Amino acid sequence: MSPRPAEDLFENTRMSFGEHLEELRVALIRSLIGVAVGCVFGFLLADRVVNFLQRPLVAAIKDFHDKYAIGEYKERMGFLPLEISTRMQRDGLSPDRAYIDPGQLVQAIRTISPDSLSEIDLTPYRFSPSDVTPDGARAIAAMIVDGQPAGSVDASRLAAVTERIGRSDRDAIKELVGRGEAAFTLSDRDRVVAILNRVLEDRALHDAEAFVDLFGSSSWSIMHWFSPPRENQLQLMKAQVDLHPDDVELSRRLNRLLVAETFPDRIPPPTIPLVPVDIWRSYTEGTQALSPHEVFMVWLKAAVITGLIISAPWVFYQVWLFVAAGLYPHEQKYVYLYLPLSLILFALGCGLAFFFVFDPVLNFLFSFNASMGIKPQLRIGEWLSFVLFLPLGFGVSFQLPLVMLFLQRITLVATETYVKHWRMAVMIISILSMLLTPADPVSMILMAVPLTVLYFFGIALCRWMPAPRNPFNDTTR
Repeated sequence: MSPRPAEDLFENTRMSFGEHLEELRVALIRSLIGVAVGCVFGFLLADRVVNFLQRPLVAAIKDFHDKYAIGEYKERMGFLPLEISTRMQRDGLSPDRAYIDPGQLVQAIRTISPDSLSEIDLTPYRFSPSDVTPDGARAIAAMIVDGQPAGSVDASRLAAVTERIGRSDRDAIKELVGRGEAAFTLSDRDRVVAILNRVLEDRALHDAEAFVDLFGSSSWSIMHWFSPPRENQLQLMKAQVDLHPDDVELSRRLNRLLVAETFPDRIPPPTIPLVPVDIWRSYTEGTQALSPHEVFMVWLKAAVITGLIISAPWVFYQVWLFVAAGLYPHEQKYVYLYLPLSLILFALGCGLAFFFVFDPVLNFLFSFNASMGIKPQLRIGEWLSFVLFLPLGFGVSFQLPLVMLFLQRITLVATETYVKHWRMAVMIISILSMLLTPADPVSMILMAVPLTVLYFFGIALCRWMPAPRNPFNDTTR
């Protein structure tokens, strides 16, 4: 008589609890060794990984600067010449508006080459014709001829300026005033300005008694710290002129302020004659660090993450060896089917986020910088968190078809339910896309649309691989 078969076919394959712990210990040790080896390669590749992760950001910043620089140049000049546009985009140049003093520029050139620009007279600290209107010049000329101040002009200061005008210049001013108001032209205005500039050459002007009150007290005291700013500045300038009696330009500079103070209603306060010019700069692409240890922490994080990714296949294999020992053959078959599909979907989600989603998302976010005139300056730590969070959210969300198939296989949700409530599913997908992406509509749409497609792909999987029929649910008569 043949022996009776055992009720448990896997009775001889059972392991004790201690043996299970030993297998788990071996799997963990092998996994840790694999992670350590992966981290070694991660430290070697960390620099390249960080540079690779910055590529989408660098491209977006370059595109932003190109558009911003072109728009700024067009707004200022009215058009953009083709040769400038080509150079801007080729070399990544951006124009910055700067202002230079032409007098200082000429003096600097003459310091290097004394014979250069000798025909150009750009003596600093003089009045220019644009400082005085024709009516203002005629009023100044009339006060000089009559010796009578008008408006807020002080008589003693007017006399101090008039005393320093030569006889020939006085005759010329009388001749100009005698023509009448209607005959006073721009050239006459220029002659009055030239006469005032000759007055500035008289070094005795700033020593006149009429201007003493502008310089405040001659004795130094702590009360000078509380004196009005303008009076304090004039006093300090007068002290510098007294300390440097041979400095012609400093003397002329002070006299110009005093003459403008003499005719406050006719001559505006002197300003530096600055000329606007465009300075072309090559903008800095990429990210920046705001603390000494930030770059090191980013490098360390990139190395560890790279090591985990490199060692992930080995770790999964060790976990599989431990788990597979406790699975039936038909259960192992499901793992062989679903695990590769899960990895493929996860990789597709991460790849979609990195190669196709970053560009439109960054362009959308940078558009607000352009509209508000704020140039983006991103920190490397914040960017690394962003570049890891978005692909991870896409990779996890792309597991939707497998989740749907799992729920259908365990008969928790029927395929017909997926089909019937697809509108509700699309709404839930939109909410999840909003939560798993940054706070911008572009990334939400770019996640919601693929997930909607994957939802219908999950329905197709459920129809192609229906759940097995449970014989205990059948009723027999």
